Amino acid sequence: TDTIAGVGVPYRLAFSPDGRTVAVADPEGNAVHLLDAATRRPLASVGGLGSPRGVQFAPDGATVFATLGAENAVAVIDVAGRAVRARHPVGAVPD
Repeated sequence: TDTIAGVGVPYRLAFSPDGRTVAVADPEGNAVHLLDAATRRPLASVGGLGSPRGVQFAPDGATVFATLGAENAVAVIDVAGRAVRARHPVGAVPD
């Protein structure tokens, strides 16, 4: 086991379809962190998210979807661009 610095509360995680990248929801830090699965090193953090909870990669690995508990929304994150491309409102308490 190992500890990865810079992740406040690693609530949930998801592996990309190719197994190379890990998305980690950090509701305390209001961010989704992208990590290299092999080295466990941070690649990027996408911040400004309202308490991300669930994370899931799209089948092509180019997009991460993150439920945002504080926003009642789902964020669409572009993995290569390391940025939020859209937010879609959903019902209360998405998880």
